[in-house]
Amino acid sequence: MSIASTLAAGYHSDIVQRFVNAPEQTVLPYHRTIEYAPAIRALKQAGYQYYSIGSPYGATNRAPMADAYIHGESQLTVLGRPHTMGAFEKGYMEKTFFYRFLQQGLKIGDTQVYQASDRPGSANIEFQLDMLEKTAKEPAGGRFVFAHLLIPHDPFFFNADGSYAPHIGTDDTGSRVEDKYLKQIEFINAKLQELFATVKEQSADKAVVILQADEGPYPVYFLDRTFDPVKSGSVVMHSDMRSWSQQALQMKMGILAAYHMPGVRPELIQEQGTPANIFRIVLNEYLGYRLPYLPACHFGYADGRSRANAYTEITDKITGHPPQAGCAEVHSR
Repeated sequence: MSIASTLAAGYHSDIVQRFVNAPEQTVLPYHRTIEYAPAIRALKQAGYQYYSIGSPYGATNRAPMADAYIHGESQLTVLGRPHTMGAFEKGYMEKTFFYRFLQQGLKIGDTQVYQASDRPGSANIEFQLDMLEKTAKEPAGGRFVFAHLLIPHDPFFFNADGSYAPHIGTDDTGSRVEDKYLKQIEFINAKLQELFATVKEQSADKAVVILQADEGPYPVYFLDRTFDPVKSGSVVMHSDMRSWSQQALQMKMGILAAYHMPGVRPELIQEQGTPANIFRIVLNEYLGYRLPYLPACHFGYADGRSRANAYTEITDKITGHPPQAGCAEVHSR
């Protein structure tokens, strides 16, 4: 939902109005919003090529509008034709009796009849970072590059220096879970600083760079001291977020973001640089759009994530202040 909101340059009023009362709720409308995002359409219409560096996560494992889709996920090749498997497909495939035969593969002559190939999660992250570095070193200009990195999300593969961690689970085995999380943050921060230095040099400091997380850590890891993944997931899946503490809400819904926008007034970014507005700033300041800026609103689930399109307004729970004018009209239950 967060990535979809950023790339749509707005809130999800249209999805809510269409699906809030549906008997079966699904997150697929948000996946489709990412795949056919208005911000991407606007940039392509302005002449930019779209490079997508995908992830195994279902929201970003397809990029039908991309001029170049670069992925390191699992693949299933049938009769010479490769098919990218997202985490959902791979998870079900691995449970079948036939998966070990798919991994062994079968080739007749020059034709690969079938073959399942896989990358471990750590190798996929390293592949994404390598592809980002390679893309950053290409000649500057005319490209919009989107990459979804599943780090510092668990499993906690890396130490701060980039070496592999011996204990990757969401528990206190080997070291505290907070320390594992922070080590991955140190690792990815260092890699992104190197990447930004390359982009800055290649573009003569003219490139726009948006670094943005899509969610904060699960409070259950850090506040409740419980590490059962099933129980952790149930906090979001089935609870009324209005009952969460302010600390838990701020941890989960607060995100880190850093923007580099040459020529744009810092005051504008400070005042309007929310996820729903950041591409409005890009389109307005660089491409001559005149999009209005949206109020800073916060929405959560009253009925848990099982009702993926039913939101409730919780701005005051997070900020301690009443919502800005216009937030009540964005979503209605």
